Amino acid sequence: MWANRGQQGTIYDIYNTPGVEDPTGSTNCPGSRVSSGALAPPAYQVGMDSKLAPTDEMLLLYDMLLVMTRDLDKCMGPITNNGSQDLSQLTNFLSETPGVCYNGIWTIGESLIQGFYIGTNTTPAHQTFSSTVLGASLFSPNGSSYFTRSGSRVPYPDMIPEPVISPAGNVYSVRNSCLWGNDVLVNNTIVGAIPGAYYQNLGSNGPYLSAVYTPNGSAHVGAALVEGWALERLNQRGGGNTQGRLGYFMDVLVNAFACVASFTPAPTVEVFNPGVDATQINFLGNVQNNPLSVGMATVSFSLAKSDLVDVKVFDVSGRLVKSLASRQAFKAGPSKLVWDGRNDQGQTVPRGVYFTQVKFINSGFVDAKKLTVLK
Repeated sequence: MWANRGQQGTIYDIYNTPGVEDPTGSTNCPGSRVSSGALAPPAYQVGMDSKLAPTDEMLLLYDMLLVMTRDLDKCMGPITNNGSQDLSQLTNFLSETPGVCYNGIWTIGESLIQGFYIGTNTTPAHQTFSSTVLGASLFSPNGSSYFTRSGSRVPYPDMIPEPVISPAGNVYSVRNSCLWGNDVLVNNTIVGAIPGAYYQNLGSNGPYLSAVYTPNGSAHVGAALVEGWALERLNQRGGGNTQGRLGYFMDVLVNAFACVASFTPAPTVEVFNPGVDATQINFLGNVQNNPLSVGMATVSFSLAKSDLVDVKVFDVSGRLVKSLASRQAFKAGPSKLVWDGRNDQGQTVPRGVYFTQVKFINSGFVDAKKLTVLK
């Protein structure tokens, strides 16, 4: 909005509302610009309220709202001495009298639902909003993460969308760790909420709902999609890189929010799809023979068009270990280079973790993959 001098953008606007850690600050929630009533900031904050978020009137300029959070639990007001009035503001946004469709909201990040049920600012109003307006609730305050409930230690379990998101049956993955609370959700059937996607059904406590979708209906105004994972953890199927995010966003916009967003898709290519034309995209594939214990590791990559390419191996400190290609010309399409585990001086490198990096000089594409050496 600042870049547009306070005017609505032609395609989208972004509102950065940071400062979630601040217990009394007013800059940390989507509704932080709206403070009124008993929950308004105390006198020392009068005139110091946030201008980073939209007012009610500004929010109604849009048809769809994307809310992205991470892993801290203070996400939505009302919060005493904070001033954020998110719940009423978002309810009004979704209830706006429609033209063809009601407005839509898409939330990504575990702190949103966790904050409604186990956060430090949780109230019954938060849980009611979560269940009836967003259509989703947390499976259980204890053991609500996929890592805990499934017992799975698979680093990149599948994330499998339902047909409402991906009629073609595309499959993605999310990173899985004890450090991350990929939430397991429950959908509220009373308001018409349906499963949007599932985590891979591993262990004995499945199925594990990863997304809830609530379409416009007689019992619910506004389309809502709630994801239990943070955006940074979404990957293509099997992990390795984040190319799958483009495909997933396309699936959601074209299918789940077709009425709201009226989004016309452009052709996309998923590098994990069998039979794709790899010459259409730039990508770095997974390193073959990883971990490297015998033989050679193979670095696969593809160029959308001819370019000069750097392919280098670095150690965990960022020190250059081996140059496999330095401004070397490659034609469009897939290519492969091999590394025998030796440095530029011809010495066998110590056991440990290394990174292979490709850089396409003219296009600016850069990506890296981890490689473990056990020789």
